[in-house]
Amino acid sequence: MLSNSLHALKIKKRILTLFHKKNIFIMKGKITTVVFCSLVLLLAISATSGIYAQSGIYADRVYPLIQSKCAATCHNYSNPTGNLDLTGSAADVYAKIVGISPDNAAAQSKGYKLVYPGHPYRSFMLLKANNGLIHAYDGGQLTAEEGTYMPPYGGGSQPLTNIELEMVRQWIYAGAPLNEGGSGYVVDQQLIIDYYNDGGLPLLDRPAPPTEGHGFQIHLGPLFLAPSQEVEYDIKYELNFPADFEVNRLNLKMNDESHHFILYKFNDESSANSVSQGLRPINIVSTALDPDNNEFVAGWQNDVDIRLPAGTAFRWAGNTILNLNYHVPNYSAGLILPTDMYLNVHTQPYGTAIQEMKSDLVQYDANTLWPPSVGIVFTLPPGEWTLTDNWDTGPQINLWMLTSHTHKFGTDYDLYQKTPSGGKGEKIFEGFMDYTYCNCDLGYYDWEHPPVKYYEPFYTIPAGTGLVQEAKFNNTSDSWVTFGLTTNDEMMLFMAQYTEGEPIPFVGITNIADGYCVTADAPALNLIPEGGVLDGPGVVDGQFVPSAAGVGEHEIHYTAEGLTATYTITVYPAPEAPEISLSAGLLGTTAGYDNYQWYFEGNLLTGATGIFYTPQAPGNYTVEVMLNGCTVMSEPFLFEPVGIDNPAGNGTQVYVFPNPYQNRVNITYIVSQKAPVKVVIYDAVGKPVQTLVQTEQSPAQYTYQFSAKEMGLPAGIYFVQVTIDGKTAVHKIMEQ
Repeated sequence: MLSNSLHALKIKKRILTLFHKKNIFIMKGKITTVVFCSLVLLLAISATSGIYAQSGIYADRVYPLIQSKCAATCHNYSNPTGNLDLTGSAADVYAKIVGISPDNAAAQSKGYKLVYPGHPYRSFMLLKANNGLIHAYDGGQLTAEEGTYMPPYGGGSQPLTNIELEMVRQWIYAGAPLNEGGSGYVVDQQLIIDYYNDGGLPLLDRPAPPTEGHGFQIHLGPLFLAPSQEVEYDIKYELNFPADFEVNRLNLKMNDESHHFILYKFNDESSANSVSQGLRPINIVSTALDPDNNEFVAGWQNDVDIRLPAGTAFRWAGNTILNLNYHVPNYSAGLILPTDMYLNVHTQPYGTAIQEMKSDLVQYDANTLWPPSVGIVFTLPPGEWTLTDNWDTGPQINLWMLTSHTHKFGTDYDLYQKTPSGGKGEKIFEGFMDYTYCNCDLGYYDWEHPPVKYYEPFYTIPAGTGLVQEAKFNNTSDSWVTFGLTTNDEMMLFMAQYTEGEPIPFVGITNIADGYCVTADAPALNLIPEGGVLDGPGVVDGQFVPSAAGVGEHEIHYTAEGLTATYTITVYPAPEAPEISLSAGLLGTTAGYDNYQWYFEGNLLTGATGIFYTPQAPGNYTVEVMLNGCTVMSEPFLFEPVGIDNPAGNGTQVYVFPNPYQNRVNITYIVSQKAPVKVVIYDAVGKPVQTLVQTEQSPAQYTYQFSAKEMGLPAGIYFVQVTIDGKTAVHKIMEQ
């Protein structure tokens, strides 16, 4: 949900205007009174939802930790290592560390503070105390100049535990407050303890940052969400670069559960200083009361690599202060979600680009009696509705990207070029389209994964015209739905990226993939304009040949009309052929591939696209798997049914009961001798949904439970795979 767009769209003025004119609205009659009352109710609810219980993590956790593991050993009056004496009251110690530069020159040169509020990976005390929890990309691996880890391990001094480190990290994300309260982010201490003691959903695999000298990586997280919790935060991020620069690429990775990430820039340093450090929970009231001081840069609703066209770039000052907006729900009803966001920012020297790429986030902005709407704040009664609004662009713009955004009641979103008279002209964006994968009409609007359309070449909108946006909604609930920040509210907006003035030529490859299998044929690349020069590893006679490039990451270039487009391509190795096994009447193969397709006697089995398959007849079965675009087929497996009194098996004793089940299923197995054990639950298409066990176990009988409902998963068919000392058994289970 692109809610923090409220900064860019002057919601503060609009909400204050609503309050100033409330008597006028009431005089207009019943309908507009509903608008005002709905808004007041929305503000009240949002304000209430931002208030959290008191936590006191500094007094509860951080200060006692400093006293027991720092002041007691090497940071006291008699032994002030690093010129740092950490004895004294909680307030005294706080004043010695928060916002204070370290004595270490190497840390000073990186802009570190002992504790940098809002920035755990610029907080030297935390990095010095790291015991393997913090990644090297975040500064968790000290350089020789930064000294040794603290406290000095051995001699009775123990390193910080993961729980202790996490408490400090989350305290810093909270803005490193001395006393917590109000409506700010407050650390849930018990949630951290539960996660490190009992586990939760898996951590996101971390991408590598840009190569040194060509960019940097921003990491937000981990942040911990309780089961079924939904959060949205802002946090400011100072760049502190010595010179201005340009950004030609932004590629992001975030949890699949994420609703959106939006990147803003503060207009100036004074604007940034007007907001506090650390995570700021978002609601209508907090957003409305923030100054109107942000400039929209880019937004993501899923992982997208934004590589700007050749000759264009974002232009950023060296002292730019970013505002990061992240919204993520935890769909699991039973597991804690650790969530992360990684943004790779690729840079080039200032002045390299010919034209500046600009961005706009445009919300519906109209006043209507029915459905009730005042500016961007609209209300949808139950039923179907169509909202239409114009965007006046001013000077000539050259569109490069458009994408839309609604919540779950959105059923379509179209954009048209506006005619001189203000009507709808050519449709240039269709909400039913999938422009990314099949370039086809899906027949419906996927609000969770809305279309993203790139105009290559650019699409010019003449000066003095603009776009018409039209969205359709079907409020299937029994209640009125208002504009709001959660997925149960609604929004209507689109994002545009464009240049201004006369367009430069578009030079690029419009259908190039991020990766190819090493065994793949040379792809037929769409080069615009034709006649340019393609060069780089693997380019043979004007074509990119994956096998010639070899396995690994490569940069290829396309040059025409004085411009060069650069692409990073990964060539993947061909995977090993999968093996098929039989257990409890089910055929199964190895997990970890992207796609599966089963065959019987060489004929494709329709719908058999999971990791398991129930054979219907004796004969030869094969499975074809795909990984990173590479496809490989298994050897045939001869299935020969056995009688009920002589079942096939491999000696692994596994029992599941009850089955089918309603709430929880028991999974019991026997380990006869000490051995590695792994128990994994898969959904009906073979995607792993939970790992119950992955450790070495001693001889005994073990029982674990699984509930799809408690994980926020639908009822239906699942598979239990138990592997003991290399021997695997599979059972199909059904939750009703």
